[in-house]
Amino acid sequence: MIPRRFALLVVVAVLIYCPSAWAVVESIGATATAEVEEEVGGTVVNSDFAFEELDSTTGNLPLIADAQLRKAGEAGDSGAAATTTFSDPRPATTPDPQEFGIAAVAFSQADDTSYTGLSVATESRAVTFLAEEIGESDGTALQARSYFFVDGLIVLWGKPGQDDLSGALAELSLKVEQTRGEAGEPAKVLGASLSLDGRTDSGAVLTTEGGITPANVIVLPISDLVPELGAVQLVLIPTLAIPYEYPAEVGEQFKLDARIEGYVSTPPGTGAAVLVGVSLADLSELIEELVGEPGSKLANALDVILNSGLLPAKPLQSDTGETEITVLRGIPFLPGNGCGMLGIESLALLLAGGLTLRLARGGRYGWMAAMR
Repeated sequence: MIPRRFALLVVVAVLIYCPSAWAVVESIGATATAEVEEEVGGTVVNSDFAFEELDSTTGNLPLIADAQLRKAGEAGDSGAAATTTFSDPRPATTPDPQEFGIAAVAFSQADDTSYTGLSVATESRAVTFLAEEIGESDGTALQARSYFFVDGLIVLWGKPGQDDLSGALAELSLKVEQTRGEAGEPAKVLGASLSLDGRTDSGAVLTTEGGITPANVIVLPISDLVPELGAVQLVLIPTLAIPYEYPAEVGEQFKLDARIEGYVSTPPGTGAAVLVGVSLADLSELIEELVGEPGSKLANALDVILNSGLLPAKPLQSDTGETEITVLRGIPFLPGNGCGMLGIESLALLLAGGLTLRLARGGRYGWMAAMR
C-alpha cells in the first residue's frame, strides 16, 4: 500500500466541511465514464467504452468504469487505458472526501498508430440551506464561497531516444454549475483547465484557463531522471483550493453539478497521462503494462519530486477549507439574473452590509454535511 503522503488526490467539495445539520442534501447522483480509441492513418480502428451511473446501471458505490486497449508490435507494445472511479463521500471525516479518481494514459511505439483516452466523472446534488441552522428566515439572500480541491499530475514523454513530443496532448478540466428553480438554466460558477501540448524540441507548452494559472502549478522537464525514456515533461499539481462563489436563498432548493475530465492524445512515439485521485503505484502499473520497466522508473522519479517540498510560485490554498456563508441583509433573490453570479463591484457593496458566517469544523460529507 502506498503511504498517504504519496497519494494523488482530487476532491470536489462544493459545500466543504460544514456542521452536521445546517443544510440538507435532498438527492445525490454520479456517473463515471472511460473511453479509449486506437487510430491508424487518422481512422479509428478500435475502441473500448465503459459507463456507470448511480441508481441507473448500479445502486452500489464505488462506481468504476474501465476501458483498455493493447497492441503488440515489433517496436514494442502500445495502448491506452482510462479508469474513472466515484466513491461514496458520505463517510468522510475530513475536508477531502476523495470521491473522484481520474486516470487517462496512452503510449504508442508503432509508427502508424495513435491513441486517445478520456476519463470523466460527475456528481450532482440537490441542496437546501436550513433556516433553523442559518438563523435567518426563508427567502433571505445568501452568498456562499466554497473551494474545489485538486491534487494530481500531467505528464508527456517520448519513446526511448525520441525528443519530439509534437502532437502529444494531455488536458485536465473541471467545472461546477448551479441550477436554481424548477425551470432554471444551469449557470457556471466555476471553470478551470490545464493543457500540456508537446513540441518538437523536447519541450511542451502549458496553457491554463479559468481558476488556475501557470503560477499555481509546477512545470518540470525531468528527462534526466528517466533516461530509459525520451523527453519527459511534467506538470505537478500541488493541492489547489480553487475558490468560487454562488448565490442562494434560505429554504431554497438548488442543484450543484460538478464535472472533472482528463484527456490524452498520443501520436506515434509519444505517451501522455493525466492522473488525479490515483496513487503512484497505480501510475507505475498502468505505464509498465504499456512500456515495461520505464513505467516504474517514471513513478520512482515522480515519487522523488513529490517528496522534495517544491512549491509553485503562487500556491492556491485555503487556510481552513471551510465554506463561508454571507447573509445579504435586505437583498432579495431575483430569479433570472443572468449567470446567477454577482459582479465583483456589486458583490463588494452587498457584502459590506452583510453578515458572514464561517462554518466551523465538524462536518462529515465534504460537499454537504447532512444527508436526510
